Amino acid sequence: MLSAPVATNRKLVLLMVLVAGCVDAVGFKNTQIFPANMTGNAVLIASSLGSASPVEPVALTAMTLLSFCVGCALGALLIRILVKKNISGIAPLLVLSGLLLCVCGISLFYNSVPRIFSTAHLLMLAVAMGMQSSAAFSMSTPGAGITTVITSTLTAAISTIMDSFYRIFSKEEKPHTGADTYLPLLVFGCYLTGALLGVFLLGISTAVAILLAGVILAGVGVTMFSSGKS
Repeated sequence: MLSAPVATNRKLVLLMVLVAGCVDAVGFKNTQIFPANMTGNAVLIASSLGSASPVEPVALTAMTLLSFCVGCALGALLIRILVKKNISGIAPLLVLSGLLLCVCGISLFYNSVPRIFSTAHLLMLAVAMGMQSSAAFSMSTPGAGITTVITSTLTAAISTIMDSFYRIFSKEEKPHTGADTYLPLLVFGCYLTGALLGVFLLGISTAVAILLAGVILAGVGVTMFSSGKS
C-alpha cells in the first residue's frame, strides 16, 4: 500500500497529465499543433516538409517546439536557483506555469478580435507546458510521461497488463502489484480524459478551457507547497 504522501504525489502527477491533455486538445483544435506533445509536433514538421507549401506550418510548429524548450530551460534554471537557496522549486514552478495558462486564457477575452486564438496564445501554452515538463522531470515519477512520449506510455501500460495476465494464467509467478504497476495506464487515461475535457470546453469557450487548466495546474503547485512535497 502507498504511504499517504506518495499516494498524494501520484494523484498530483495524474492531474498534471490531465492538464497536458486538455492543453493539447485546445492547441490542436485551434492550430493543428500540440503545445505539450512534442513527439506529435516532430511528425507534423516532417509531414509539412513534404507538402506543396511547407514554410508557414513548419515555421509555426518549430516556434512551438522552441517555446516548449524555452519553458523547459526556464523551469530547470528556476529549480536550480531555488535549490541553491535550499528551496525546492517544483511547487513554485507549477504555480508559475499555471498562472501563465491563466494569463493566456484571460487574454482571450481582451483580444482586438475577441476570443480568437492567436500564435501568441499557442506559444504561451507551449512555454507553460515546457515548464510543467521540467517540474515533472524533477519529480522523477516512474512510468509517468507527463506531456511527451504518449505512445511509449501506452506501450508500457499494455505490456504491464499482458505481463500480469501471463503471470496469472501460467501460475508460474504472482502478478506484480506494486505502486507503479498500472501507473502508465492511468497516465494515458488521464491524458485522454484531459483531451476530451478540452474538446468539450471548447464548445463553451477556449478561454474557459485554458483558464481551467491553469487553475488546476496552479492548484497542484499550491497543494505540493502546502503539504511540503515541493
